[in-house]
Amino acid sequence: MDVQLLEEFFVFAQHLNVSVAAKELHISQPTLSKHIKSLEREFGKPLVNHEKEIRLTSAGLRLANYSTDIVSLYRELREVMAKEPDATREIKVAYDWDSSAAHVNVAVVRNRFFEQHPDYRLTWTRQTLPTVYETLSSGEEDCAMVYWGPVASDLKRGVVFEKLPSYVPNRLFLWVGTQNIYHRRDAITWEEAKTLKAISTKQPTASATALFEFLERHGVPTRIMAQTEGMVSDYFDIYKNEAMVLDEQRTTFLSVQTVPNRKIVLVDEPDAICGTYLAYLPGRVSPALQVFLDFLHALPEYAPEGDD
Repeated sequence: MDVQLLEEFFVFAQHLNVSVAAKELHISQPTLSKHIKSLEREFGKPLVNHEKEIRLTSAGLRLANYSTDIVSLYRELREVMAKEPDATREIKVAYDWDSSAAHVNVAVVRNRFFEQHPDYRLTWTRQTLPTVYETLSSGEEDCAMVYWGPVASDLKRGVVFEKLPSYVPNRLFLWVGTQNIYHRRDAITWEEAKTLKAISTKQPTASATALFEFLERHGVPTRIMAQTEGMVSDYFDIYKNEAMVLDEQRTTFLSVQTVPNRKIVLVDEPDAICGTYLAYLPGRVSPALQVFLDFLHALPEYAPEGDD
């Protein structure tokens, strides 16, 4: 049944006058009469008595009573649905490892995007990303946010990495123990970092892999430690020439200096800065994601990978 016909009958029942009801509905009198007859055929009963004066039959009265609630609910539903976000304007983003600086950079880009496209939305899902390709090929997410840089294995499988502008630099810190030769230093160079072995207790996720590939490109040896119970026990496994890797520009992590025999040391090099990357599969770009990519490419600060 067409709810629009019920709406028309609801208005007609209030006036019992085809001319007045048609005028209120902005339709012609013949059209309204035709629609009322259509309802009579659908229910198999006369709804209007035309003998002496226009009045509703018992079936018409019952339909009018029901139509009051049905039309009211239908109008309420239309208002609710009008406010419901359009699924075609939703961009689903997966991410795993992040930092405060990365949050700032993403937030600036996101807020600028919403200023130009207020009817779009980004839905974030935090999950372990073994590889970006595996995550995106499932089809559940439109793109993924990765930190430090493109992952070599994902590049080989066709994943594209778009680097977001860096409004806040995400610096590289190493967390060293007192037995480390650099524990009295505030900063070291890449050449000095090469004498260390960077370790992580994190599982090899996409961002962790990207970080280790970033370190290895600068000649810093790396290894993944077996996960042990408790954060502090993990960190106490750091010794001698090894250093826990931290990717944090802001002071959030500085509280770890209160852990006995540990200190944060900055890798003070201009290229020891983490990037924030939007990764996607070219063959799976939704219309909404394309809008976001076009916006990203138009940012004054945007520079494709390799141009900075």
